[in-house]
Amino acid sequence: MPPKKQPLPNSSADGLLFFLIALFPFLYLIYATFTYDPVELPRFIFLNITAATGFLIFRNKFPSTVSVSVPLLFFTGYVVWSLTSMFWAHNAAEALFSTLKQAQLPVYFLLFCLLLRTQPKLPILVTRALLLLAPVLLILFIKEISFTYHQAGINKDGIYLVSGFSGHKNLYATWLYCYSGIMVLGWLNDKSVWRKGYLPALFLTSFILFVLETRAALAGFAVFVAIAGISLMLFRKNITEPVKKPLLQLSVTIAVSLMLSFAFYGMFDDGGRSIKKLNPSTFAESKSAKERYVLWGNSMQLFIDHPVTGVGAGNWKIEFPSKGLEGLRRAEKEETVFLQPHNDYLSVLSELGSVGFLLFIIPLMIIVLSGFISLKSHSGEPLRIQVISLALLSGLALIAFFDFPKDRPELLLILSLFLAIIFHFAPTEKKLLHTNLSVRKPVLVNAIIVLCVFSIVCGISRLKSEVHCVKLYKYRKTGNFEMMHQEALQANGIFNNLDPLVTPFETYSGIAAMNRENYAEAGVWFRKAYEKNPNLYVTSDNLAGMLVRTGKYEEALHYYEKLHSMAPGNENSLFNLAYTNAQMKNFEAAKQWLSKVKENTERKETFLKRIATEEAAMKSAK
Repeated sequence: MPPKKQPLPNSSADGLLFFLIALFPFLYLIYATFTYDPVELPRFIFLNITAATGFLIFRNKFPSTVSVSVPLLFFTGYVVWSLTSMFWAHNAAEALFSTLKQAQLPVYFLLFCLLLRTQPKLPILVTRALLLLAPVLLILFIKEISFTYHQAGINKDGIYLVSGFSGHKNLYATWLYCYSGIMVLGWLNDKSVWRKGYLPALFLTSFILFVLETRAALAGFAVFVAIAGISLMLFRKNITEPVKKPLLQLSVTIAVSLMLSFAFYGMFDDGGRSIKKLNPSTFAESKSAKERYVLWGNSMQLFIDHPVTGVGAGNWKIEFPSKGLEGLRRAEKEETVFLQPHNDYLSVLSELGSVGFLLFIIPLMIIVLSGFISLKSHSGEPLRIQVISLALLSGLALIAFFDFPKDRPELLLILSLFLAIIFHFAPTEKKLLHTNLSVRKPVLVNAIIVLCVFSIVCGISRLKSEVHCVKLYKYRKTGNFEMMHQEALQANGIFNNLDPLVTPFETYSGIAAMNRENYAEAGVWFRKAYEKNPNLYVTSDNLAGMLVRTGKYEEALHYYEKLHSMAPGNENSLFNLAYTNAQMKNFEAAKQWLSKVKENTERKETFLKRIATEEAAMKSAK
C-alpha cells in the first residue's frame, strides 16, 4: 500500500507561497547587459537558486513521503535520458547544460503541485504578482518605440529592436502572449480590488503583441481566445455566474487593441503592410517560412539517421549543418548561425530520438487530455481556472511549432505552473495520473538541492565564459589578437567549450597565431577547433586555409569540398577550391570550379587571367 498523501502544512506553505509568487515578476526583470545573451544564463541561475533555497528552507515542512505521479515520472525520465545522451553527443558540455535547463520542468512542476494542495489560490496570486509588472511594460515599450523610431523607423526591420526584457522580439511576443492569458485568468476569477487592473493590463500587452506582428504568437493568441471562449460558453451553466458580459468586455478590449495597432502602423507607412503580413496565406511564401522548411527538413533527417537516441541534447546546432545549408542563404554566406530548428517538437525529436520525444510528449498529453475531460465535473472558479489554463497551454503548444519556448527560463516557469494547475484540478481517481511509487522526503529534497547547486555552478561557469566572450569579440573587432587569444583561453572550460555562436574557442587562438604568422601553431589550434565542431563553416575553412599555407593541398581539398557540399551557395569555397587546384597545377579543375561562380564575376575574371598566365608559363618552361 502506498503511503497516504500528506498535505504541506499551511504555515510553511504560506512562506513558500510568498517565496515563489515573488519569483514570477522578479524573474522577468533580470537582465544582464554584460553577457552575450542578457537573459538565459542569469535567469537559469536565479531559477536554480530559488528552487534550492525553497527546498532548503522548507525541507522540514514537506510531507514525509511524496507520491510520484505519472507525469512527474515521465518528466524525470525525460531528464535522465537527456543526461544519458552525453555519452553519444558530439559535445558533452552542451548536452549537460541542455539537460540542466530542462530539469527545471520537473522541479518546478513538483513544487507547484505540492503548493497547490493547500494553496488553491495560487493561480490568482500569480496574476496579481504579474499585474505589478504592467507599469514597467508600459514604460519599457514607450522607451523602446522611441528608440526604434529614431534609429530605424517604425517598419519591418525597425520593430525588431523592440524586445522588452526577452532578448528577441519573437521571444518577447511569446511572453506577452502568456502574460495576456494570465490577465484573462485574473479578470475572470479575481473578485477583489485587483480586478480593476486586469483589463488595462490586457489591453496594453495585447496591443504590444499586435504591434510586434509575430505570427506564431498571434496564432497562439487566436487559439487561446477560441478555446477559452468556446469552452466557457459550452460550460456556462456550470460557471454559476453570468459569463456573456465578462467575455464581451474581454472581446472589446482585444478588438480595440487590435484596431489601434493598425492605426499605429498607419501613422508610419501605408497601413496595408500589417494586414498583409498577418494574412496566413502570405506566410507560406515568406522568407521566414522557407527558412523554417529547411530547418525542419534537416531536423527530420537528423532524426532519421538517429531514430532511437537522437544526436544528443543541445547538439542540434552542431549537427544540423551536416545535412546542408542550401536554402538558408544567410547561413550559406556565414551571416547567420542557426541555434534552434524553431520547433520544440523537432528539437526534442532530433536531439533525443523517439525515446526522448515520447518521454517528453506523453506527460503533456496526459495532463492536457485529463484536463479537458475534467471540465464537465467542475463548476465555478475551478472550472474557469481550468478552462483558461488549458486554453493558454494549447496556444503555447502551437507557438512551440514555430519557436522554442521550452528553452527560455521565464517561459518554462509559466509552463510548469500551468501544467501543475491542470494536473491539480484533474480527477484524482484516474489511475492514468497516479502511480504506487513514492519517494521519502530526505531523498527527494537532497537530490533536488544537489541538482540545483550543481546547476548553479555550471551556470556561473558558463556566465563567466560569456563575459570573456564579450571581451573577446571586442578585441577581435579592434584587431587586438593577443588579448583576444587570452580571453579565449579564459572562456574555455569544462562546462563550456563553444562561444554563443557555437564557435570553438580554439578558433580564436588559431586566428591569433595566424596573425603572428605562426602557421604551425595556428594549424594545431584549428585542428582542435574542428574536433569540437566539425560542421561549422569557419572551422573547416580555417583548417583548410592553414593546410594550404603549409603546402598540404590534398588534405585541404578534402575540407574545401566538404564546405562546398554543405554550403553550395557560398562562393568563397569555389574560389578556395580553384586556388588549391591551381597550386597543384590542376588548372582544368580550377577552371571548372570557377565556372560555377555566378556573383563575384570581377574576381572570377581576375582569377582566370592569373590561371591563364601560370598555365602559359608552365607550358613555356616545358
